Amino acid sequence: MNKKWVLPVGLVLLIGLVGIVAALIDTEYQQQVNLNDQFGTIKYNAVVTRGVSEVSLNLKQGWNLLPLEFIADSAGRYWTFNREGKTTCNQDIFYNVWYYSPELNDYYHIPAVNDSEGQININDWRSPKTNNNALLLNEFQKKYYHVFYGSAWIYSEEDCALTTSMDVDFFTINGGKDGIDFTYDELTLKKGWNLIPVGGMMSVTNLSFGEIFKGCDVQRVNVWDNEHQKWLASEEEMTDLSNFNKEVPNLGSIFSTIAIKTGSDCKPAKNIYDIARGIGNGTTGKCADSDGGKNYALKGTVSAPDEAGTDECCDLSETEGYVCSGSNTGNVLHEWYCNTTTLGEDEFYECPNGCNNGGCI
Repeated sequence: MNKKWVLPVGLVLLIGLVGIVAALIDTEYQQQVNLNDQFGTIKYNAVVTRGVSEVSLNLKQGWNLLPLEFIADSAGRYWTFNREGKTTCNQDIFYNVWYYSPELNDYYHIPAVNDSEGQININDWRSPKTNNNALLLNEFQKKYYHVFYGSAWIYSEEDCALTTSMDVDFFTINGGKDGIDFTYDELTLKKGWNLIPVGGMMSVTNLSFGEIFKGCDVQRVNVWDNEHQKWLASEEEMTDLSNFNKEVPNLGSIFSTIAIKTGSDCKPAKNIYDIARGIGNGTTGKCADSDGGKNYALKGTVSAPDEAGTDECCDLSETEGYVCSGSNTGNVLHEWYCNTTTLGEDEFYECPNGCNNGGCI
């Protein structure tokens, strides 16, 4: 298979012949729009099949911003979903992955390798120590948010789809990366520009973006519109944070990416994690269920140290299992509840008379 690189100049040309991230985000080649609710309306076409833990994202020809976690996982499972027709992108797409590092104040091309079985993986990101990638290893060891859970640019030569075995919440409360252990709340967002994806944990905490990024000294915000291949906010709109600070992430904004410039190092993950654990709402370290438990008739939301989710209606497919596509109706309820005082859990329950708006009819 021929290796096809899209060089950094391709990224530069895309946004107006500028080469540093400040120019990338601040360019005047943008659409004049209001920031209000744009995170809920500008999104990837995500098809989430919760019963079998699959997520498909539609990419446009050109540059797309995707969570690094999603890119790496879709690369590792490429042939599985390609054979099933769920991944339609050419595998060479994984040669063209770039992420921005505020530590470097520059873009870095993540190396990709073609293994003996013909599968292309970005192994340096998955295992920086094993692959002797000193640059990535240094950022992982410093526990920077952008390298663990940031987004990256991926270039596609055509409209296509990537599918992987993930849930809508791709953050891990406790995890490790090639021998580097971490907890979500200790990750640091480095001062400068960061590309931050919206995950399910952000949406269930009911925190506004202003509360999530409290203490970060947010200075500018923008969102990339992959459909039209341009930044949404103008120079003036990027600095007007009134709508951004009030807006609460919702399920429609999951997998979209916020380009955010901060004036200081901070820990937004801790702000999210504290609420998920109940700190500040009287349920510290406990599981809380807004509908009181296994209440099949009422829509509720669970917040717990290990899990978080909201009841939703799904359908049962003979070929795809439980399919939860964001619809308000279906024949199966995806019910979240507290299994113990600290643990959240979920199950699928077949409603005798159908499901509507997160509860059985």
